[in-house]
Amino acid sequence: MGWAAVFFLPDFMRTGGIAVLVLVVVGGLLYSAGGVIYGIKRPNPSPQWFGFHEVFHSLTLAAFVVHYVGISLVAYQHG
Repeated sequence: MGWAAVFFLPDFMRTGGIAVLVLVVVGGLLYSAGGVIYGIKRPNPSPQWFGFHEVFHSLTLAAFVVHYVGISLVAYQHG
């Protein structure tokens, strides 16, 4: 979802409060950090086992989890 969620920030704030807003913003920052790391190919902590590509995937996974929790808070609250 990344920064596409910025269009829905007022809705997230209204329905989920500050916690959901923070989770969505943190998710966007994690996605962005992953993209930058993938683009510049740094850091590359252990190229043979855990390189920049794995760092990218780790940040993408973390961003997904954070967004999932934030959106779930809204969905289950109103479901």
